[in-house]
Amino acid sequence: MDRGFVDLKFIEELVQENKYFVLRIKNNWKLEFADENGLIKVGSSDDAKAYRVVNFCDLETKTEFRLVTNLPADGEAAISDDEIRDIYRLRWAV
Repeated sequence: MDRGFVDLKFIEELVQENKYFVLRIKNNWKLEFADENGLIKVGSSDDAKAYRVVNFCDLETKTEFRLVTNLPADGEAAISDDEIRDIYRLRWAV
């Protein structure tokens, strides 16, 4: 994805196709806690879906990054928040 910004429709298509993703979302998107598992509702509509959201800041440029992913946070195939950040940084050289 150019610049890493996507829309909710594209994210849902990836979920329907059972594809893993790490994508940047805009900082002005509405986020709301969805459940005790740490998932976050993304979007402002009534049909907003819950995903894993990872935030990090680039202190050099003072830029906040919000990443949405469906990679597992626990279990045998767990991917940590730091690994999610590194995946994004390596892809875009942030």
